[in-house]
Amino acid sequence: MSIKLKGTTAGSAVILAAPADTSPTGTEKTFTLPTQDGSAGQVLATNGSGVLSFVNAITEVDLWYLTADKTSDGDLTSLSRNDHEGNTQIGTGMSVSSGVFTFPNTGKWLIICKGHFSINGADNAVLDVHVTLDNSTYNKVVGASDSNTTGVRTGADAAFYLLDVTDTSQVKVKFVAASLGSGSQVNGHTSFMETHFMFIRLGDT
Repeated sequence: MSIKLKGTTAGSAVILAAPADTSPTGTEKTFTLPTQDGSAGQVLATNGSGVLSFVNAITEVDLWYLTADKTSDGDLTSLSRNDHEGNTQIGTGMSVSSGVFTFPNTGKWLIICKGHFSINGADNAVLDVHVTLDNSTYNKVVGASDSNTTGVRTGADAAFYLLDVTDTSQVKVKFVAASLGSGSQVNGHTSFMETHFMFIRLGDT
């Protein structure tokens, strides 16, 4: 069965058609439309029981950066949310305490870590992403790194991780500098972003 909505131009129409079969149950399906129109760019979503609502396609995007050079191994703690020209975010955003990031809500999150390094002599510079599922034990899941042989050089690398945040009180993330020799560092700055981190919520858990 279908419903035809005729347009104002002759021969134009929109047809809404029901599926031929609603198996496996074979029963009627009811979809309840929202009472009001959504905002520009929003999409229709279901609650799993046929009730539709307008939601933002992406509900959380947040960008943070390192504000000071990290010259030794350990957790990155000198962090700030993007506060430069034209800065913006979507949603509540992340919160951070002593380098540990807490997610504002559950869901499948894309974490992008971009490390900028100054490397002295024959050395490696590493920036690791560490995740905890129990708010206690952290494990490295991915890392960005660069290396050098002689002299001093700068370099950069990026790492990506898709994290299922099932519990915001237990699942957290932090960024850890490693393998830094004398004179090497992970670069940070207050006037612009060198080492930075992006968090994007892609969908529900």
